[in-house]
Amino acid sequence: MVPGATLGMRVNRHRTEQYVVLAGEARVTRGGDVFRVGPNSSVFVPFGVPHRVENAGGATLSVLEVQVGSRFEEDDFQAA
Repeated sequence: MVPGATLGMRVNRHRTEQYVVLAGEARVTRGGDVFRVGPNSSVFVPFGVPHRVENAGGATLSVLEVQVGSRFEEDDFQAA
């Protein structure tokens, strides 16, 4: 993600997500909590919890998104 980029707030109904930062610095909003996450750190998002990922740094953000659940189609999430 380029500096300043944001993925919109969303809620997954059938899958959990783990965001692992590989490079850069992320700001992850999970429910009412906000986390700053650097390289080799991660944030877990249970299904049903509103969340978003933002590039909080001045360099490119590289994130590995791990999904676990019963459905992985794009219609599994809704805007929050």
